[in-house]
Amino acid sequence: MTALLRAPQGIGFTGLLGSKAPQQMGSWKKRLPTIVEGIEDLEEVHWLATTTSSESWQTSTSSSAIAGLPESPTDLLGTILNADYAAVVIQRLRDGSIADRRQLFAWLLKALPCLAVSEAGCEVVTTALDVATGADRTMIASAFHGSVLNLCTSPHGNKVLVTLVQSMSVSSIEFVADEIAGCCAKIARDRFGSLVLEAMTMHCSEDQVAMLAAELVDDAVELSRHPHSSSFLQNLLEYGPPKCRKAIAERLIPEAPWLAMHHRGRFVVEKAFQHCDNEDHQAMAKTFLQAASPIAVADVACSRHGSAILEEIAWSEVVTSEIRSKLSMALLRLGKSKYGRRTMVHFGLTPQI
Repeated sequence: MTALLRAPQGIGFTGLLGSKAPQQMGSWKKRLPTIVEGIEDLEEVHWLATTTSSESWQTSTSSSAIAGLPESPTDLLGTILNADYAAVVIQRLRDGSIADRRQLFAWLLKALPCLAVSEAGCEVVTTALDVATGADRTMIASAFHGSVLNLCTSPHGNKVLVTLVQSMSVSSIEFVADEIAGCCAKIARDRFGSLVLEAMTMHCSEDQVAMLAAELVDDAVELSRHPHSSSFLQNLLEYGPPKCRKAIAERLIPEAPWLAMHHRGRFVVEKAFQHCDNEDHQAMAKTFLQAASPIAVADVACSRHGSAILEEIAWSEVVTSEIRSKLSMALLRLGKSKYGRRTMVHFGLTPQI
């Protein structure tokens, strides 16, 4: 056994690594989640031809094949939670043969959801998802059924879910969206859950994204200002299905001048203005024109964040002349603010001396 793969001394656990694996030629290819995976070598062809179910998959990696590894989930957790052993398992997952990996997959399968919420275990599980292919990866993913909500709000479990969403085919991660359904608004407000939702926006099907986004429309204004959900809402407005973007934009339009001056809401309004359809584009611009006391277009212009939105409107040339007319009535006030002066430049106004 090489020194690199030797288990740490003084931890009474033997047989973790087994015999030295044959050197693997080439590299493992990463695949896009929406593309059907290919077969990487003849060993994979043979295994897929003879293994077609969870039961046969477990049988193919029987206890005799994993001699020396802890059989009970409790012992497994104790082993992986030791950072030194976790590093050994990660190294073996990366460098081992397909047979060695499959042996470790079967061993890890006993306690994957519990491993995913620990610091060391999270790294092991994400590595397993990265190197697994085909039926191996599908079987690993199936172990997380029923655990999605718990993983979403975990500092470490969320990383496993993000890796799962990014590496699996769309059909294989339907259960993630299904388990989040009904709790999307709550998850969006969570520091870690929002990261999972952002990944889902980029990798799930339009139907899955639309289903989750529908839960957020009523709370879109509050979520725009929230420290965690604001980023997810921006993702939805940029990458979500058109129907989803329109529903959120229409909810934001009446509140756009107020949101534009908020340090987080401003970025959501900006995304809505950039990616909504022409009808909503004009409607949003007009809300700044029609804004009245206690907020007016001059207030927005003198705001650090609001002035950036008015700049977007100036570039788009939507109701620009009307807004210029409104701003010209407050030149003295605008001239006293550096953001107001910047807005004047964009609308072709001259400061009043």
